[in-house]
Amino acid sequence: MKIYHHILLVALCIMTGCGKSDALKEKEYNQQHAQENLEQFRQMFAQLDEAVQVGITFSNASAILKVPPVIMKHDDATFSADFAYLPRSLDYARYDWLTNGFTLHVSNDIVIHKGYSYSSKR
Repeated sequence: MKIYHHILLVALCIMTGCGKSDALKEKEYNQQHAQENLEQFRQMFAQLDEAVQVGITFSNASAILKVPPVIMKHDDATFSADFAYLPRSLDYARYDWLTNGFTLHVSNDIVIHKGYSYSSKR
């Protein structure tokens, strides 16, 4: 009976990570939390991407995107507006490339082209 209890205790210890240091447990927690946060970010970005389409007015697009853009005016009376987003916790997240921004080209208050910006972690 003692061997059975010992095996059960070892199995329980392995499952709960009782042999791990606090720093390792925290790192694993941070990685899991960062990956969950990154997935939420991807879903939010996809919703924004779906909502902002070519042909929408720039004022409506700005209201949907909700962050102040960096605007660059062009000589042909058009302008580009860059909207950037970052997930809250990227330190432990696993990604190579992350689509995290929009570039809207605007003429007469109408979005005529939508592009994307990226970040990399290499």
